[in-house]
Amino acid sequence: MTSPFSDDFLEALGAWQRGWKEDPARRKDLAAALKAQISGLPNHFRKAPAMCFRKRFLYRGDFASIFLVEAGLDEGPTSWTQAPRFAHTFHGFLRAEAVTAAIFMFEPRDDQVLVNITALWDDAAFLKAIDDYAKRSGQNADALNHFKASQGEVIVHAPLRWNDIVGLTGIASAFDDLADQMGIVEAARPETLRALMDAEVYPGEPRWVWGRNAQAAALSARNQVVDKINALIDGTGKVRPSASS
Repeated sequence: MTSPFSDDFLEALGAWQRGWKEDPARRKDLAAALKAQISGLPNHFRKAPAMCFRKRFLYRGDFASIFLVEAGLDEGPTSWTQAPRFAHTFHGFLRAEAVTAAIFMFEPRDDQVLVNITALWDDAAFLKAIDDYAKRSGQNADALNHFKASQGEVIVHAPLRWNDIVGLTGIASAFDDLADQMGIVEAARPETLRALMDAEVYPGEPRWVWGRNAQAAALSARNQVVDKINALIDGTGKVRPSASS
């Protein structure tokens, strides 16, 4: 019986884990190469038995697809994780050009799962195949053995939709601005600031909001986008030209 863990499969999987340096075209090519090698995988390697999470920095150009299009933003196969803590810490809070970072939670259908990498590393036959591949200096053996199952990775083809958001980052106002809004007098501010720092709350620094608060923020963002679009549309359904056009 032919092993499902052929050198071609291991090479494609290792290339995927080596990464695409955030180049969408390269990710598309790596995904196509991997998809060409997974037809022989047993079904239990094509399932995600738990919720999966994906962290994604959101840029202004993403908002229409994520917040307005019912199907969401489809980027093709991407890496998700079964470990929410990994998603939380991955690549930090914010990026200079990003509006925010979001964590999406989704339970993929079997037909959306390309490979459950965590499940592979629980399989003795896969471990043997990896060991043999490494001994023969397989092209991407170093990447496979570097990451292993440490990221809880599942490769999933699923869209990003606003109602799957469970975490969002934001930057709180500076302490003096908050104090002004709350009417805290100057003399009381040092003690208040010390109390916040003791509680590990640092005004002016990036923070996460989770769960219902994140969903409320996502809904608010969606409503703002809808309101701006509606403000451009006249009674005929045509978009009004802007003042600069």
